Amino acid sequence: MEHLQVVSLLLTVLGGAPNFRTQDFPYEIDIYPFPLNIEPLSAHSLAKYVYVEASRNNINLGHPENQSPERQAFLQRLYKFLPVQKANQIGSLYGNIIDLMNNVQIENKEGWIEQLENIRTSGEVDHFEFFKEVFLGKSEGLAVGSGASNV
Repeated sequence: MEHLQVVSLLLTVLGGAPNFRTQDFPYEIDIYPFPLNIEPLSAHSLAKYVYVEASRNNINLGHPENQSPERQAFLQRLYKFLPVQKANQIGSLYGNIIDLMNNVQIENKEGWIEQLENIRTSGEVDHFEFFKEVFLGKSEGLAVGSGASNV
């Protein structure tokens, strides 16, 4: 909810109005990272969330930080469950917004950019790690026997 507050406040500073109306299903997929469907928790659904929250480096098979056998096994498993057409990554969407912020004149622009960077980092680190742990069946919140071992 904190992210929603920051983005809504930024919209008002830029002269827009926050929008809290809900959309009917199916959502307009061109404005979301991937087609949003209500679906059961599965390796396929989790893989999408891992992917969209990851930074480009986190999911790049060739990146130097991903060369350990454990990391390669994780990435191979992740790509096995991803749809053929890859989704937008949320961090890159925030990166585009941050780039566009350089073209506007608003009070405390640096503060707004810092808040957007914090949101991006939160997703690419905290959210990514959470979804990765759930995807790998290592989340403490999903005890063995709860169905998590089938993911």
